[in-house]
Amino acid sequence: MEPLEFVLVATSSIVAVMNPISTVAVFSSLTEDLSPEKQRKVVAKAMKISLVVLFFFAITGQLIFQVFNLQVYAFQIAGGIL
Repeated sequence: MEPLEFVLVATSSIVAVMNPISTVAVFSSLTEDLSPEKQRKVVAKAMKISLVVLFFFAITGQLIFQVFNLQVYAFQIAGGIL
């Protein structure tokens, strides 16, 4: 897989999973009573936590699959069923 192709697939996958349109609506309703400064702090903290989780699974994801003897095909089948 070409590097540019990988970046495009990875980026589109993250955007699809995170669903920024609905996330903005949830964020707005949950933080409507906060000042703009506190809203920015909440966003910054959420982004830092998300980045840590993303990097954790990017680094250890393959190891987790090996430890539990999981195959990508199993997730594709489960996703198709859902």
